[in-house]
Amino acid sequence: MAAGTALALAASGCGAQAEPGYLGEPLVTLAGRVAGPAASTQPLEAAVLWQKGALPSTGDQVLAARAPVEGGTFTVRLYQPPPAEVLRTLAPGEPAFARATAATLPFGLAAPNVSDPATTAGPAFGLDPDHWLLYLAADVPPGSLTAWWLGEALLAGYHVVRVKPTCLTAAELEACAGTVAALGVPLGVPDTGTPAAGTARAYCQASYRLEPAPAGEPLVVPQGNKVPPAAGGTCP
Repeated sequence: MAAGTALALAASGCGAQAEPGYLGEPLVTLAGRVAGPAASTQPLEAAVLWQKGALPSTGDQVLAARAPVEGGTFTVRLYQPPPAEVLRTLAPGEPAFARATAATLPFGLAAPNVSDPATTAGPAFGLDPDHWLLYLAADVPPGSLTAWWLGEALLAGYHVVRVKPTCLTAAELEACAGTVAALGVPLGVPDTGTPAAGTARAYCQASYRLEPAPAGEPLVVPQGNKVPPAAGGTCP
């Protein structure tokens, strides 16, 4: 999903003035639905939650935006880039990015409580397991580690990407590691445990893969879904 560009109203002697509280055009608009009984049994809000933890974990979250769930559907709009505290890079020299998930929350929940165990363990909380919202602070260079990770060299701004659980065979892992190492990433020593962080084998052994989502693809938040499969999945 290409990022929208915020529009500023030009002020002139007789020009139109913004209405009080006008936020400008949204940088990104996300539409989706809630799947599960809580959607019809209690008031809910849909939310976009920045994820501060290590990839691809969820739980260390910051509220970005929210909107009511009405008739089981929602539309959430973001008007600002993410705060600096949620920006990170895959490796030194790579473009900075921020990662968010679509979620459901009890209606009216205070923002500091979005990561509270009482919230995330409750029946109103859910996460979309199939998509991330990514913000890219700069264009992603073709042939970079970040382009490989995203599945494409995306432009700066907001994008929705699909998150696909994956598990590579030993041969597939070595082929992937060779591809990533060719981008200038240390290959890493093969072993039967967890590869060293930041190595090609570690990137390839991740339990998920990303690809850009088609424009307008709706988000679906299952109720009671606490951890997306890609965040907790392991190879058999």
